[in-house]
Amino acid sequence: MKRKKRYLCGFILSMVLTALMIMPCYAAVGKDYKFQLDRTVTNKTTEFEVVFANYGHVTSTEYAGARLCVESGNKIIFSKKCDTDGDMKVKIPAQRTGSVLKIYLKDTDSVSNIKTLKVKKLNSILKVKAGKSVRAPKVSVNKKGNYCVYARKGDRLVVKNAKGKTVKTVRYTKTGRKNIPKLSRLSEKSELYLYVQKGNKKSACVVIPKQIDILE
Repeated sequence: MKRKKRYLCGFILSMVLTALMIMPCYAAVGKDYKFQLDRTVTNKTTEFEVVFANYGHVTSTEYAGARLCVESGNKIIFSKKCDTDGDMKVKIPAQRTGSVLKIYLKDTDSVSNIKTLKVKKLNSILKVKAGKSVRAPKVSVNKKGNYCVYARKGDRLVVKNAKGKTVKTVRYTKTGRKNIPKLSRLSEKSELYLYVQKGNKKSACVVIPKQIDILE
């Protein structure tokens, strides 16, 4: 009988420990949250989106009591109570190049792991020096959900990803709007930076944010 009780107690204890390991509980010790941003944060960024997940799952009601915090220079520049969708739009003042941002979840009892990232300079990512005489491209979305870009005759549209690599170029033989379906596919992998080049002169950039599909 004593042996059966020991087995039963051991079984119950193991089940409790297993439940604690797999249950996405914010206050639990040793939980590591994966914070994913929808774009590269640069010195021009004032808005971005954060996806906070644990073990690959989007957060749910267990995290509704926590707050998502963004800190810069030991000062909290954003703090908002988490909803149940697992993603949150963040608005911050533009930060200086080289500033360090810290993103974490916080409740009354504890603080999660901290995602640390350094603010990058937009021009250093793109390696583009904008010329005032060249107009930036105009980007819109058509009824099919594809990106259309307006530019002038003789313009060369250049598309770069967040790593500064050129992923698409389009030559305009006439002034007008071109449907470029590939931009939607490219934006699933990276934030995109578009500018127009005419000879040695380049326009300012237009940003297409990275698309993120959030699964419950």
